[in-house]
Order: sequence, then structure tokens, then C-alpha cells
Amino acid sequence: MIPENNHLAAEDVEKIHLVKVNLLKFCLTASEEYLKEAKDVASLSVKMERDVAYDFEQGQARYRLYFQYKALGKEEEAMGLDAEVGLEYFFKIDDFEKFVRREDGKKKVDLVLASSLMAISYATSRGIVWEKLRATPFEGVLLPVIDSVKLLLDKEA
Repeated sequence: MIPENNHLAAEDVEKIHLVKVNLLKFCLTASEEYLKEAKDVASLSVKMERDVAYDFEQGQARYRLYFQYKALGKEEEAMGLDAEVGLEYFFKIDDFEKFVRREDGKKKVDLVLASSLMAISYATSRGIVWEKLRATPFEGVLLPVIDSVKLLLDKEA
């Protein structure tokens, strides 16, 4: 079921279909203080949240990713300039049951498939976020490359 190299086989990759992408949230806010005296952004604080759900009967998955940015000044102080982006991804997986196992009486999706879906969602988000932040003070900000397994397993993400 799970290959030893922790990668989906080529024939399994082709069973993943990204059906729909929704922009759930896009918000750029600037405080009155920032608008009165705009300064250069020295660094950013970036937080990410994720929400994952599976429909075992329909062989579908939904991944939601939320990104929050805060512009920081030279002393790492918040500048009153924030951005938020929320994205939602819907997948259909052929032969989904092949990737589902029972653990303690509950259905669980194999980590190999789950991390592949997260990798697709996150990589797509990198481009969408970059595009959405163009022509804003956050222009050029790229989400870092991540380990999708760690992202799935990290309770703090």
C-alpha cells in the first residue's frame, strides 16, 4: 500500500485530480499610522494555518490553507501593515480506498497521499499568493519551500 520510499508510484500520482481552487480570503490592511508615514518593511512575520478534511465515501479531499503576514520594522516592531490570504483546494482521488486504513477503529489516510495533496496545495498557493501580493507593499514575498509531511504533522502550523 505505501511504497518504502515514501513516494506515490507514477500510476498513483495520476489518480489525483485537483477539481477546484477557491480564494476564500484576501485582505490587505494598513493602519492610519502606517498610511501617515509609510516606512520600508525590514522583515515579515508569517503564520500559516491549515484545515484538512476527507470524504471517504466520495473519495474526495479538501485542503484549506491560510497565510497571515505582518510587516515588521527595523526593531522587529509591527508596522500596522498586514495581509491575509485563504485558499481552498478540492481533490478527487481514484481508488481512494487504496490509501485508507483503519487505526483504532477510525479511518486514516496514508501519509504518502496526504503529504502529496498538501504539497500540491502548498505549491499552488505559493504562486497564487505571490500573484495576489503584486502591486502591494508585500510584492515579491514568496512562501518558503517546505516539507509537506512536517506541515501535516506539525500541530503548531
